[in-house]
Amino acid sequence: MKKIRIVSIDDKVRAFRGIDSEGCFATRCDDECCKYGADVDKESYELILEYKELIEREIGVKIEECFYRKWLNDDHYLGGNAKQTRVGKNGFCMLHMPQGKGCVLYKLVREKNLPRRIIPSICRLYPLTWKDNTLCISEDIYPTCNCMRKDGFSKSILQTQMDEVEDIFDLQVEFL
Repeated sequence: MKKIRIVSIDDKVRAFRGIDSEGCFATRCDDECCKYGADVDKESYELILEYKELIEREIGVKIEECFYRKWLNDDHYLGGNAKQTRVGKNGFCMLHMPQGKGCVLYKLVREKNLPRRIIPSICRLYPLTWKDNTLCISEDIYPTCNCMRKDGFSKSILQTQMDEVEDIFDLQVEFL
């Protein structure tokens, strides 16, 4: 499987403290990062289509209604392209849980043991992201999220997100 090439790491990434083991599901955050929809890797999109019946049962909407029709034509995603999700009536990404917190894809990975790559890279890495082959901190992080807490985290964001980083990126740099 092809990975996204990373040739540098922004200094802020090395200094940023990591998320805790509870992740987003146990935070006071109001899922602020889910209010914009998501860029879904082509590879994730194909897995979503493979498991569409499970997902549609959870969200109550046809998968085709969840995405804009056009591809982004950007090869810096797993599978070589991405599609954006729409924002639903509830003000969140169409793949957000209709009632409750978090994303239906995370829930199904946990409960039904679906492949982790069904979750878009942008979501799996948050608050990390990539731009111009550089690993960096997302510019849209919010102060109420676990990823912004300054207390009690001894590991860097790279250390706590390392499984995701290694799965998604072809690292051409030393990261620790």
